[in-house]
Formats: sequence, structure tokens, C-alpha cells
Amino acid sequence: MTGDLASWREGPAKKAIIDFVARTCGEGESPPVPPEERVAVFDNDGTLWCEKPMPIQLDFTVRRLAEMARENPSLQDQQPYQAAYQHDLKWMGAAMVKHYHGDDSDLQLLMGAAMDFFDDGPEKPIRIWSRIGRRPILASGNSNGDVPMLAFAGTPATPSLRLLLLHDDAEREFDYVAGAEQALEVAGQQNWTVVSIKDDWNIVFADAT
Repeated sequence: MTGDLASWREGPAKKAIIDFVARTCGEGESPPVPPEERVAVFDNDGTLWCEKPMPIQLDFTVRRLAEMARENPSLQDQQPYQAAYQHDLKWMGAAMVKHYHGDDSDLQLLMGAAMDFFDDGPEKPIRIWSRIGRRPILASGNSNGDVPMLAFAGTPATPSLRLLLLHDDAEREFDYVAGAEQALEVAGQQNWTVVSIKDDWNIVFADAT
């Protein structure tokens, strides 16, 4: 695929982004916005941090639990250490799916095990995290889930673009439609562009093969 936003399907969301970039760069009659005045604000989960096939936090957790199970064989028959040690990602993935459907029983096992991460000091988990090499860039918003996910902010005299990423494609990534009603209402009131992962993106994850 080639061209602007080639992995996107034609539609209002793609057009809004391309038009915004054109105005920002001074195409047509728009004056260019100086680079130092171009500001982007991102939400974290599902935008900067990949959540499927595995959330980045879970990736780190699996690595640490597996290491702990290797160091202490008595843990190898206990969940969630067993799943991490055996690289049973289905159990881990199912725990996250259950969480998103309101059942936190397995997630509580994971959180309980995570409390033991720092028994030998914080240095080892930090070293593991550094080896993974995937860290957040900028997080914004609050914990209520009512702040849209991406904004390129301008002054009244410069272009601005507000995008809300609607996670509505359960086949290709986690489905966040339940509970998104408030964000969609805010988006409608404040002139945000809603981007549907299901309808607007041809590709969510590139084929690794």
C-alpha cells in the first residue's frame, strides 16, 4: 500500500486527518504552523501501548513471573506462575478478557503475584522492563474513561484536530464499545472526529510474515 494513510479506508476520519496535516503544513491558503507550536496529546492505553495480541503490561508481567518460577520451582504448579512458566498465553489472555467482562478473579491472581515482584528490591524488575524496550511516550486524561484519545491542539488562529479512537473491532483487538457512551457523547458535543477501528482501518496489525 502506498499514499497518505494507505492502511486507512476512505471516509470522513481519513479526510479530516489529511486535511488537518495540509492546513498545518501551509498547503493552499493556510499559513504554516511553526513546528515548535505543533502540540500533540495522546491517551496511553490502546493508543501508545499495544493491547493485542497482548497488553504491554502483561508482557512484562509474564516475563517476570516466568523468571520467578525458574528461580523457585515450587511456584511452577501455581497460577499465574504456571501459565507464565509454561508460556500459556491463552490463560493470560483469558484472564484479561474476563477482566474486560467484569470478572476479576484471575486478574486478582496476577495482581497478587505482582506484589511479590519487588521482594528482592526494585532493581531486577526495572532491568527486565528496560530490556523489553517499549515504554510510554506521553499519557494524558483521567481514570474515568471519558477523555478522548488523541488531540492535536491549536490556537484559535491555527488548525486543530481532535480524534476519538473507538475500539469497536473485537476480531482484531480488544472491544471497548461497552462504556464508551460518555466519550461518544463528549465527542459529539465538542466536534471530535470519531475513528472507528472496524470501519476506518484496513490494517490494525501488519502481517509479521
